[in-house]
Amino acid sequence: MRPLIAVSSSLLTPDPRDSALSGAPATYLDAIAAAGGSPYILPLLSDSAAVLRAAEPCQGILLTGGG
Repeated sequence: MRPLIAVSSSLLTPDPRDSALSGAPATYLDAIAAAGGSPYILPLLSDSAAVLRAAEPCQGILLTGGG
């Protein structure tokens, strides 16, 4: 079974009047798949406990961003 790798998400909708969309760069997702993992994009939530619960079944995590 391929390991499930959590990937942090980012807000993709720059205009707050639009519906909020979140996601992760495809290059990260493709790299996880190429290395034998299954990427799982974590939901962008203000409730940190809910995010931790969503990440529980994952065997690893990739934190995107920086700068």
